[in-house]
Amino acid sequence: MTATVQPKMTSTTAYHEAGHVVAAWVQGIGVGSATVVRNGDIAGSVTLAQANQRIRVGLDGAGAWKLRMRVEKEIIVCVSGPLAQRKFSPRSMRRWHGAGDYEAAVNWASSVCGSGKQIGAFITWLETRAETLLDHRWPAVCAVAEGLMRSGTLSQTEIEVLLARPTLVGQDD
Repeated sequence: MTATVQPKMTSTTAYHEAGHVVAAWVQGIGVGSATVVRNGDIAGSVTLAQANQRIRVGLDGAGAWKLRMRVEKEIIVCVSGPLAQRKFSPRSMRRWHGAGDYEAAVNWASSVCGSGKQIGAFITWLETRAETLLDHRWPAVCAVAEGLMRSGTLSQTEIEVLLARPTLVGQDD
């Protein structure tokens, strides 16, 4: 299936979604699928294979570290879409691009931060980590984006095949 949008819009959306895919993949979060086929107001999306897994934190704090690591990974995935789009085409970014991604990042951050100021600082720090991840894995982002522009939608298997190429392995993050 091929997306029915203008090529420039498809390419910026493809890089946006590819940023999410590569950030998830690098951090060991499974990706179920990715698409740039428009669905109403949604220009593209990524489905994570591990979505909605719950982490229990006991009254004694057991599980808190695991929750913190999960939150960091999820926020990095959230912000990597807009960051990849901006890296690919800085002029393509609009105020509303990535709004849902940042809303999700704030929701994740609020589960481990105590105030709005802490949430902002935490997300800013994780954006810096995401930028480094994307810089180190940019060939993988390009490969996924090109696959999305070609096919419109990539399955989990197609994503895994694209990302398994030895030339796409970047530096440690």
